[in-house]
Amino acid sequence: MTRLALALALLAPAAALADNFQIDPAHSNATFAVKHMMISTVKGRFHLLEGTFSIDEANPIDSSVTATIGSLVRQATLYPAAGPAARLLVLRGRDTVSRRLELDPDAPTNLLVVPADAFGNPLPVRGLLAAVGDGSVLKVAGVTTDSVGGHVSLRPGRAGGSATNLALQASGLRTDLTASVRARRP
Repeated sequence: MTRLALALALLAPAAALADNFQIDPAHSNATFAVKHMMISTVKGRFHLLEGTFSIDEANPIDSSVTATIGSLVRQATLYPAAGPAARLLVLRGRDTVSRRLELDPDAPTNLLVVPADAFGNPLPVRGLLAAVGDGSVLKVAGVTTDSVGGHVSLRPGRAGGSATNLALQASGLRTDLTASVRARRP
């Protein structure tokens, strides 16, 4: 009887039993990717991965993985505080203003001024100032700051393509723009 039981056990399909495997640490690693401020992705890899996994084809819910991860190969450092201000970002809506600003003659324009460090991290606004060269072309209607950044409200003056300079200063940085007011449409 024992020979019959042994013969039946040997003839049973292999899939009925769970297959157990060892993770080969010499040929295995675990990788990861972390999105940082929706701008960049920091990637890394862990070596010294060891463990086991079990696959039960007859009952997949009973399959399992047990692993131990050792040393970190690449380490991402997140700085707790931003560095010193390196540049001023000037935004009009969602658009970045770099050198030239064209205004609608019949509507005020609002700019958002955000100091940023060398990595693009926003910084608090300190001492926001705005000035224009020719007050008949453009007027600074208001300057305020809040937790988002500095807000500069501009009111157009003389329409028709006249241009003047607009100087913005905050957090020890300055940016100069050329501002003009479009001609009114007939």
